Amino acid sequence: MALVLADRVQETTTSPGTGSATLNGAVTGYQTFSAVMANSDTCYYSIADQGGANWEVGIGTYASSGNQLQRTTVLSSSNGGSLTNFNTGTQAIFITYPAERSVNLNAAGNVSALGNISSGTWQGTTVAVFYGGTGTTTSTGTGSVVLNTSPTLVTPALGTPSSAVLTNATGLPLTTGVSGVLPTANGGTNLSSFTSGGAVYATSTSALTTGTLPVTAGGTGTTTSTGSGSVVLNTSPTLVTPVLGVATGTSLSLSLSVLTSSNTSNFQIGSNLSFSDTGITNNIVGNTNNYLQSVLQNTNSGSAASAEYIVYNNNGTAATNYATFGINSSSYTGTGSINAPGYGFFLTGSTDIVIGTVGANSVHITTNSQATDAITINTSNAVAFNNSYGTSGQVLTSAGSGSAPTWSTPSGTSKAQSIAYAMTLGF
Repeated sequence: MALVLADRVQETTTSPGTGSATLNGAVTGYQTFSAVMANSDTCYYSIADQGGANWEVGIGTYASSGNQLQRTTVLSSSNGGSLTNFNTGTQAIFITYPAERSVNLNAAGNVSALGNISSGTWQGTTVAVFYGGTGTTTSTGTGSVVLNTSPTLVTPALGTPSSAVLTNATGLPLTTGVSGVLPTANGGTNLSSFTSGGAVYATSTSALTTGTLPVTAGGTGTTTSTGSGSVVLNTSPTLVTPVLGVATGTSLSLSLSVLTSSNTSNFQIGSNLSFSDTGITNNIVGNTNNYLQSVLQNTNSGSAASAEYIVYNNNGTAATNYATFGINSSSYTGTGSINAPGYGFFLTGSTDIVIGTVGANSVHITTNSQATDAITINTSNAVAFNNSYGTSGQVLTSAGSGSAPTWSTPSGTSKAQSIAYAMTLGF
């Protein structure tokens, strides 16, 4: 969309009212609007009755669809600067150069006021201060032009000035650019060196040459130190990521809360988990082609000693509604296998115990590190002994305590009798 200025463009239109003017063709000796304008181009227009007193000057937008000139903005009119209602007759409409938008020389020969220059490039050499320029063709740096003899400069880079008076200067650092002796009037000692408490203070790079600087003088009172950073004087200091090593006596108090989202835990050892889940309070992650162990050992061999991992439900107490996995000490005493010395166990208190799988997976029970299952329960709840499920109608025959039982078909009996016999054995 462009503003079009063109000579001798005039057409007629018939009674457009206050709306867009439909263009009826060029007046003899003139061009049409479509010859100089494209769709959405704008121009300065004038429209007036051919035989009346109504007129209007404004900015119009050409619409190629319908060959119309939309009366976008009214600059002046016979209707007090508003849209004129051309409701009868034929009007002349043409491109003009309105006084409201003209640039010309005034009586003194100067260009009339242009207002603010918001775009474009100045093609001259020097813009005088009177016209908003600097009066020069050179500049240093960026930002606002400095014209005043006492300007306010924001973070200027002064370089090395030939002279400067810093009477009202503030924020000057004393750690750089300082040499010589600082007098008492400026907060110094007016001395190049002095001795106090066995310590020698001097202007050399080695300020402390001998002795120990006491705490009262800003020192530590010792000639030895551990690590680096700020000196710890308080009995309850705040340490940032310290390496404590093996402390002779350490009490750690951790405040943990159950998380409800993400796999970020309150307490973590090792790298992040390889999956995401909710409610994780702690996690331990490692990567080794060997045993990855979390160890709990009770070294006491007493008759009531054991090592256990215990979980409780919402109704749990010290003696009810729990599940525990553990091992008894070598001298444990009690009744039954649960209390046998050295036995490992998995048991519950107040609730049933479930040993099973989630999904289509079997249960395997083995002993003595053998490769063959002692008992297998498959996903159809069929039971195998020593990897043998037997066949329909067979019964299980004990082989005593020396070997696994075997499946066999009773001799001289029908299938129905075999089934009845098996039922009497409880299978």
